[in-house]
Amino acid sequence: MRPFLIAAVAATCALAACQSGPYGTQRAATSAEKHAFIQAARNELYDPFSIRNAELSTVITIDRGLNERRVVCARYDSKQKDGSFTGTETHLVTIDAKNVITASIVVPADEEPCSRLRFSPFPEAERLKRRT
Repeated sequence: MRPFLIAAVAATCALAACQSGPYGTQRAATSAEKHAFIQAARNELYDPFSIRNAELSTVITIDRGLNERRVVCARYDSKQKDGSFTGTETHLVTIDAKNVITASIVVPADEEPCSRLRFSPFPEAERLKRRT
């Protein structure tokens, strides 16, 4: 009976994608979170309209309640002042409970938490339009 129980628990974990900590609760970014990222890109990048090869990760929550903080990572390439592209960079973004970005830093692609999140295309970032 015991080997059957161990196999059943292992199968359940495999099907549920058991992971420890916040990585087990990854979810897709909401439209509000995507909008917050796009607004930050408009304000922080030299040429946000040149974004290409954009990908956005799943979101994890690292604090809950009044001090809620969520983490999302983005990968993209954009132009520098001299007109050349930066090369794909990974950006770690922290968002508070009001969908305000509280931190945005460039990190190595193989660094946690970004290395443990799932990425998918982020075409909204590639379609930024100039404000008129």
